[in-house]
Amino acid sequence: MTRWGPNSSFWYPKEGGIEVLPKGLMAALDPDRVQLDTEVNAIDPTRQSVTTTTGEVFEYDDLISSLPLPVLVRLAANAPEHVRAAASRLRWNTVYTVMLGIRREAISDHHWDYFHEDQFTFHRISYPMNFSSTLAPPGCSSILAEISHSSYRDLTGRDLVAETISGLKLAGVLRDDDEIVFAKVAPIAPAYVIYTLDHESAVSTIVEWLTEQGIRTVGRFGEWEYFNMDQAIGSGRDAVRAIEGEPIIDLVAAEADELTVMSARPASH
Repeated sequence: MTRWGPNSSFWYPKEGGIEVLPKGLMAALDPDRVQLDTEVNAIDPTRQSVTTTTGEVFEYDDLISSLPLPVLVRLAANAPEHVRAAASRLRWNTVYTVMLGIRREAISDHHWDYFHEDQFTFHRISYPMNFSSTLAPPGCSSILAEISHSSYRDLTGRDLVAETISGLKLAGVLRDDDEIVFAKVAPIAPAYVIYTLDHESAVSTIVEWLTEQGIRTVGRFGEWEYFNMDQAIGSGRDAVRAIEGEPIIDLVAAEADELTVMSARPASH
């Protein structure tokens, strides 16, 4: 089998899906200090307080936010006009995920496939049951299709489940006699940062002002960068280390240095 790309091999939880990672982090926290399903209505950097839609007010010493930058700026009570203007220049897309359950096992031995042709609505499909056998019932297969939506490719009002099934049949993944036992569409918004010519200057303007207000931003949408999951988690870790005055280790650079050292060693026979 030919291996392609930096993630041709990877770790994945045996049970519970990728959700076990945040749950594992949650286990180290005091549950009485964790608020879930709570929407923030306003942030006041001057008073160092966060207000929820239920009217609760939480005061803070340090604030770490993974909210998308445009949302964070909108919630900040005293954000100046030039910061709000910078936030309005940020661009992103939405990804609709179409989840299917098929009453046929082992429909593919792949983890994921990319589709660049115009006749396919989706740009990527993955097979969760090949990540872990617990991600589909016995005798079944699971498929996750990802479909990009933005002002440049408006999918409003389209039947994405039907288009996905049709595309999977066209690609030879599904057969006409396959029974679809589960189908659901879930949006991810924002999903991907769109890099524009003024991306760097807009993000810099926003983050500089937030830093002056004592607000640290983390994650893909807090830093408004194309972070993978490990980078997003590392971003949050680094923010905590900075607050506590601990050294921040650049794992990417450290790994690159190690590879350089290894490549310079003479071969042993």
